[in-house]
Amino acid sequence: MQVLAPAAFLQMPEPRSFTGLMELYEANYIRFRRLCPGLDKITNHAVSAVEGALDLHLRIVERTRYTHTVILTSYLQGDRVGFSPKPNLRIRVYHDARQAEVLDVQSRAGRSGASRLYRSADSQLVFRWRWNQFLYKWLGYCLYHGYGFPLEAGRLSSSSEPSAAPV
Repeated sequence: MQVLAPAAFLQMPEPRSFTGLMELYEANYIRFRRLCPGLDKITNHAVSAVEGALDLHLRIVERTRYTHTVILTSYLQGDRVGFSPKPNLRIRVYHDARQAEVLDVQSRAGRSGASRLYRSADSQLVFRWRWNQFLYKWLGYCLYHGYGFPLEAGRLSSSSEPSAAPV
């Protein structure tokens, strides 16, 4: 019996490879659209609330014909500074390519720590992997716990954001 090698198009992309990153963007798009099928109905800001958990805030930053740029965050109340957005991700959703990509993240290390590690080409790929893997897991968490921004505009909450300014 002859065993054939799998065709190149059937092979799974390698983790932390460019092709694997593109698949991760596609998976993020699918999860994001499941979380937010009513993205076109949101004018500026919407809140998804789940009992016993932090509210999930979605703010539209930019809207073009084929893309949306949004900020997805929750606000944690700190002891000294009031509310702070964590996690705080700026995401670009490419509707024509059916991909969602993290553009920026505000982490515990802050932007300076992230930008220092973001200089080389290798680290850019690693950073994009980390940020987009985090988005993938966070979107899964949000879907599992029942967060969502539904299609019906009447069900969207448009409450104001806490005083802290996201990204």
